[in-house]
Parts: sequence; C-alpha cells; structure tokens
Amino acid sequence: MTDVRAEEPQRGRVETQRGRGGNGRGRGRGRDGTPEVRRLGYKMLEGLLEKEASEVAITLSTSNGLMNLLDDDTMRSDLVQLVCQVLCKAFESRIDRKIVLHLARVVKDSRFFRNFLPYYVTGMMTDYAQARRQHYPQHVSNIISLLSEVLNMFPHSSIQSVSMLIALLKTTVNQLRASGVDILDNTDEDLERVQGLVHHLQEKSREGTLRSDNYSFLAADEDAPPGEEDFRTMSIYPTIEEFHLDNKPFLRPNIMSQSFPNARIYLDTHFRLLREDFVRPLREGVKEVLRSQHNTDGTSLKKRQFDDIRLYHDTRLVLPLCTPTGIAYKVQFDPRPLQVITNCKLSERTPYDL
Repeated sequence: MTDVRAEEPQRGRVETQRGRGGNGRGRGRGRDGTPEVRRLGYKMLEGLLEKEASEVAITLSTSNGLMNLLDDDTMRSDLVQLVCQVLCKAFESRIDRKIVLHLARVVKDSRFFRNFLPYYVTGMMTDYAQARRQHYPQHVSNIISLLSEVLNMFPHSSIQSVSMLIALLKTTVNQLRASGVDILDNTDEDLERVQGLVHHLQEKSREGTLRSDNYSFLAADEDAPPGEEDFRTMSIYPTIEEFHLDNKPFLRPNIMSQSFPNARIYLDTHFRLLREDFVRPLREGVKEVLRSQHNTDGTSLKKRQFDDIRLYHDTRLVLPLCTPTGIAYKVQFDPRPLQVITNCKLSERTPYDL
C-alpha cells in the first residue's frame, strides 16, 4: 500500500488506451475485445456531493467502476476521505431500499472496507500535518456513520470488520484529542452507540443466534411494546404524531426460514412492513420540510430541494369531485418553483407530492 498521507493528489485520474488500431481493438476495449471498465474518478465523486442522495445512490450502485475503485490498493488519503463522504450521502437515500442494500453489500466486501480503511484510520495517529489534521474530526464522523449503516444492514457479515474499525477509531479519537485536535461534540456518543451495537451482536454470536444478515433486534414472536396499537386499528396514512417523534416505528422481521408462530403475528408483521415501505419516504420528507422551516441560513423554502417529496406552494382546494373510487379534490398551486424532471430513469418510484 502507498502512504495514505501523500501530499499531492492526482485527483483519481485513470489512464485508458484510446484511439484506433492496437490489434484491432476499438475505443475503450481491452486486449480480449471486452469493454474496459473505467474507475470512478475524483472529479466525478466531487460532483456527486452536489446531487440528491437518491441520485448518488443510484449512480454508485449502477457504476461498473465502483468495485474497481473500492478494490484499488493505491488509494490516496484524500480519495479515501471523499469516498467515505460520498457513501454517507448515498446511504441517506430513501427512494429505494434495495439500491442502498446493494451498495452496502459492495462496500462491506471490498478491500477498501476490510483493509484500506483500517490502515487510513491508523495513519491519522501518526500524521502531524496541521493542514490535514484539522479535517480529521469530520472524516472520523463520516467513517462512524458509514460503519453504522453497513452494520445495521449486514450485522453478521460485517461485524468483524466493524468491530476492528471501532476499536481503532476510539484509540485514534483519544490520540487526536490529546494532541489538541477538537473532536466534534457528537463523536463520542456516536462511537459508543455503534460499539454498543457491536457488543450486542458479539453476544448474540456467542449465543449462536447471529447466524445471518437477516438478524433483527426484535424476535419474530415478541409482543409489541406497551402502548403500541393493534395493527387492525392503525391508520394507513402517517399521523401527525409520527412527523414529530424521533422514535423508530415498531417492526418485526419477516421470517424466511421457518413458519410464523400464529396468524396474528403473520398479519401484524406484513401489515407493518408494507405500511412502513409506503409511509417512510413521506414521513422523512415532511420531517425535512419541518426542519427547513427552522433553518436560519436565509434560503427560501421555495428554493430548497427535498429528496423524498416535491413541495407545492400557494396551494388551495378548489372543489370536491365525485369519482367511481370515492371523493377526490381539485387543487391549484404555483408550479414555478418546481424543477422539470429530466432523468426519469433515476428510479421507478416517484417522490411524494405535497
């Protein structure tokens, strides 16, 4: 491996053979005639930081160059930092969970995650260049966020790599703080949270109950928490309370390897999972709108972009309409703040309209 503290980055440049000739090979072709896979470059990754989370996730998960990038053992420190930042942005996507799961699977199985990231974290402790050290607190926070996402999606297959990285991060954070680096306020809390999850999973592994990545922290036959309403009386649409609470909804895992204990738990499990698949993007989008109303950066709500929803302004109900399926309402709104969707292939799903 190369020194992760290299001063002059080459901005992720990749050399490829171009032009005609070369034993009959066309442009972008290898010696056997197959298309060459171009690695994701530094400038492209920088550009993704300006995109919405859903677009970042889809771009990375569909790129043939992602695996080449993550398996490159000559990655510079600045590129490591940028990759972590872009991956954290991608994991914020709420459009399609399958895309995020695929991306996390590629990451956890890569040399970047298993080998190079620990090497980079260790290198922070012996790097005394002030220009780089002042950025380490944010980089540490990004790495913790990345570990948390991967561990939650793949608790069985990622536990070994994550536990090693968490141990290294705790030592690195203590060393950086002792040498005068100001660590972010939430870093210790986030580290303890992920470490607590690691300890829980390690205990389950010793008990023999952590056998696959389908592990859930709630047993399939466990009763709902006190105060949780019966699924038969739950509102299909999100309630006002859901938009203001930070608690995660009560969900049971879907059982794939054995039968359900009884019909009630089967129905309860699938209703809640289906409802959450429908409600979560809407709930997260509305929460983002509510948070934006309290921002003091001076940006108008009409100029903000939201990942999960489209926000219509100056909206009013005109009149109710009787339809074969029930009552509908005709509305009017100001379409000017809306951006035209030019790439409909980004997702099979469309954002919620509010």
